[in-house]
Amino acid sequence: MSSKSTYKEVNEVLKFLKPKELEKIPEDVLKLIRSTAETEEAEVKIDLSIPLDEQLSRGAMSIISFLFNDYILSDNQKTEFNKLLDENQKKKQEALERKEQETKLKQEQKEQKEQEKQEENNQALVKINPFKKFFNNLINLFKRK
Repeated sequence: MSSKSTYKEVNEVLKFLKPKELEKIPEDVLKLIRSTAETEEAEVKIDLSIPLDEQLSRGAMSIISFLFNDYILSDNQKTEFNKLLDENQKKKQEALERKEQETKLKQEQKEQKEQEKQEENNQALVKINPFKKFFNNLINLFKRK
C-alpha cells in the first residue's frame, strides 16, 4: 500500500472526528495529511460498524494512534491508551513466543522421529549382519573343500 493511500485512509477517519477534537491537531499536520490524501485517486470508505483495524492499513492505524496520543487524548486517556498499547504488545510477544515454542517442539519431534527411524535401521542392520556373517562363514567353508 502506498503512503498516499495510507494518508487517504487517515484523512477519511479524521472526517469522523468532532470539530473540537480536530482543532487539537496542528493545522500544518492536517494540511500535510489532506494534501497527500488528495493526490491519491483510490476510493476509501470507512464503515463505522466494522472495527477500524479490520479496514485500515497498519500505517494508517499507526498515524491515527500517533495523532490521538500526541494531540487529542487527555493525560488520563493517554495513560489508558498507552497501557492498552503495552498490553497488546505483550500479547503479540507472547503469541510470537508460543509460536516459536511450537515450531521448536515440532522440530524436536521431527528430529526424534528421524533418530528413532535411524536407530530402527541400525537395529535392522545389526540383525542382518549375523546372517551375513553366517552365510559368509558357510561360503568360506564350502570354498575350503
